[in-house]
Amino acid sequence: MPVLILVWSLLFDLGARVATAALPGARATPPHICDQPGLDLDDDGALDGFETTPDSCGTGGCRYTVSRAAAPGALLGTIDGCWFSRGAVRHHGLFDVVAVWRLGVDTETTVYRFDGHQYRPR
Repeated sequence: MPVLILVWSLLFDLGARVATAALPGARATPPHICDQPGLDLDDDGALDGFETTPDSCGTGGCRYTVSRAAAPGALLGTIDGCWFSRGAVRHHGLFDVVAVWRLGVDTETTVYRFDGHQYRPR
């Protein structure tokens, strides 16, 4: 098994270097499997930002800082997970966020609610 991992790692590294050299703007490291566009949390038609916190990704997901498109730089808190969807209920003008973690073959779901200042797990 360690040999297989080493071979995969070397092939991946070679592929990333070739892609980076061949395509201007190509990423040397792949996006995390959990990367996804943001969600429209306030129903204004714009996707609000979910930015991956550096070095926070593991096999189950990442930590994301959440911000509003209407107020760039205004952080709404952090959310942990791999996949997100917008909940059906609003609190203080922002929809809940349903986050799913991968746990091997299982998943764990957490609902985050905006408390007027930041998103918190409920």
